[in-house]
Amino acid sequence: MQENARGLVNGVNGEYSVNAPSQTIGYLSCHDDWTLWDRLINTMDEEKAYESNHAEAMRANRLAIALLIGCQGNLFILSGEESARTKEGIKNSFDSSIQVNRIDWNRIWENQELMKYYQGLFALRKKMPYLCDKSSDAARHIKRVYQPKDDCVAVELADHTTTGPWKKAIFLYNFSNKAQTIDLPEGQWQCLANGSDSFLWKKNLCQKATCTIQPMTAGIFGN
Repeated sequence: MQENARGLVNGVNGEYSVNAPSQTIGYLSCHDDWTLWDRLINTMDEEKAYESNHAEAMRANRLAIALLIGCQGNLFILSGEESARTKEGIKNSFDSSIQVNRIDWNRIWENQELMKYYQGLFALRKKMPYLCDKSSDAARHIKRVYQPKDDCVAVELADHTTTGPWKKAIFLYNFSNKAQTIDLPEGQWQCLANGSDSFLWKKNLCQKATCTIQPMTAGIFGN
């Protein structure tokens, strides 16, 4: 898990051959591969019901975008990903019909809550300059990447010179199938987002010294 967590910091500490986050592109799905939703359904649904709103896959979709939002560097989002876009399980659809490749407005209507979750995370990211810094010195913002519990990863960031509302942030990711209670670092923390609501940062919710992260979800906190 610690090895996999290195991808969250985009290798700016010499792990990979890049000098700055500006040289990286983070993404979950792209046009010449499976959509994120189809990949999740392939993995999690034996019936391969691509047109469904599979509850576990929907939770995993939210966890995936929370992982991406917590990365430094340039972010790339496949059009329609935010509405659980499906290409009916076709991996590379360059020669498929318009029916397969189109943006399905019915799914956009059906999955407005998922779209709202994406919207809230992107708005939150813009308020965290230490995530948007693409300079060669961006690694200084990453204070720790660690495992607070089995099947959990935490990324702690800080910038005491930031003009944003939170000098520090911690991203917690629970990949397990059970809720995890995790101690937060010392300080007065605000709950900014969880697995169901990405607009908690608008509500000024104080967080106790410990937090509970639900199965297959993320928790984001600011100080």
